[in-house]
Amino acid sequence: MKKFLMVVVSIAFGAILAGNAMAATIPNVGDLAVDFRTSAWYPANGQSSFSPDGIVTATAASPQGAFLFQDNVEKVDGLGILGGENDEIDSYKDIYGNIRNETLQVYIDGGMCLSGVWLTDIFLSYNLLNSPKENYTGSNPAGEPGRVVLNGDIAHPIDFFGKQGNDGISNGELYVDFGGSILVTSALFSVLQGDGSYANIEYSVAGFEGCPVPEPATMLLLGFGLAGLAGVRRRMQS
Repeated sequence: MKKFLMVVVSIAFGAILAGNAMAATIPNVGDLAVDFRTSAWYPANGQSSFSPDGIVTATAASPQGAFLFQDNVEKVDGLGILGGENDEIDSYKDIYGNIRNETLQVYIDGGMCLSGVWLTDIFLSYNLLNSPKENYTGSNPAGEPGRVVLNGDIAHPIDFFGKQGNDGISNGELYVDFGGSILVTSALFSVLQGDGSYANIEYSVAGFEGCPVPEPATMLLLGFGLAGLAGVRRRMQS
């Protein structure tokens, strides 16, 4: 009986973890905890800093004098920076040959429980189905490379790369898992410079996933399992 209940509990935990890990396709506009693709963020375009609600604030952190770009034309991408690539976060060389690194800073007043972020326009490599400026031409690392730093923790950045299947098929959607539920007060997005052209590394930020909420049926199953184990333990002690 004890072994059976242990199996039940293991299955319940497995169901919870599997449900939390599933994020195959980007949710519809408005379904994210913080969604930069919604009309509330349209006025961010051309602003150095913008907040639609006084809670979540997006800022064009660099280069100096940069502005936000909210892309809602054709494919809705989310937030980027006006600069080298006019609608995305990128790293480029200006007319003097100086490298300009664009960064997008997001602040959340009071913090918010988040589990990951959705990106768009982040591809694996150059191909003829997309404009060359939309794809990374390097090979080390493979895929357009980017980075997000949560809560100012520069010692533990989360790096991500364009992946197989993004080229010419989708809008370059990529889900970056934070590795668990995290209280996020700030997130800083930038690119990583690989061996390709600086102008060919770019992406946009669509929005953040909230912390997963276990389904009631799964929690009920887990509760029964834990209650059963408690009963077995009492019987063994008596």
